[in-house]
Amino acid sequence: MNNSVSPVVSGQLQHAFAAKRAYPAMYVLYASLFGLLSVLGCTKPQGSYVSPEVQVVQQLSERRIVMMGDFAHEFPLPYCGLVSTLNTWLSMLRSGESREDHLVLFLEEDRQVASLLSQFLELGDIDPLLDFLLPSTSIERLEFYRELRRVAMSVDSLNKTLPQSRRISFEVQGPEARNVLDPTLIDSSRRASVLYFVQERDRLTAESVIAHLKDHPQSKGLVFFGNAHLLAKAVRKDYSGVLNPVESEECTSDTTQKSVLETHRCLPLARWHKRNFQE
Repeated sequence: MNNSVSPVVSGQLQHAFAAKRAYPAMYVLYASLFGLLSVLGCTKPQGSYVSPEVQVVQQLSERRIVMMGDFAHEFPLPYCGLVSTLNTWLSMLRSGESREDHLVLFLEEDRQVASLLSQFLELGDIDPLLDFLLPSTSIERLEFYRELRRVAMSVDSLNKTLPQSRRISFEVQGPEARNVLDPTLIDSSRRASVLYFVQERDRLTAESVIAHLKDHPQSKGLVFFGNAHLLAKAVRKDYSGVLNPVESEECTSDTTQKSVLETHRCLPLARWHKRNFQE
């Protein structure tokens, strides 16, 4: 066993002991502060800490729509955060801490992908979904779908213990008007596809979310979309140079026209929800 100390560590220890001999009071002070900060940094305040997952579930009791940002598409961490939130929702239902027993998960997908995903969640047959997605997918995304199936199975297991009147509803919807494999997007010009993204995409998506929730008034919506879609202010959405800055912030939305910038500002998903849906 090698008990030697590296030159760097040895030098640091020598400086530390030298400081202790030269300035004993200061050394004790720094050591005390370091210890205190270490304890505070590793200790959750008892009785006041509420996990992010619990906060999201609590928000569902106050709002029809709650949005979670997918801050890195097809990376594990945002997927894990969403799955953890769904499992927390189920735990809070079991304990009686939540009464929101009808939940719709809106993913950044279109109706076709959501339908294939729902089929997998119900039956466990992933082949139709893979046939559609491959090769444009990732292991992380497929693992996420597997975790969603586990959530769906937990809902089914819990429902077996509940009377019909108290059954939990969990479904996945894809509110996007088109998916990335849509031929009308693939075959369109670069400018046309960018204009669709800037001027139409969020509006159509928000209208789909709102229409579904109005048709299902007992349900709450959990929206899991990229962070940029959840900003509440008008934003510039194209920096590729295909559109000029004014076009990039325009959105053909209102019929009452006052000026180009006032009536055609591109409203992200969150703003469309706020404008068109009474929470």
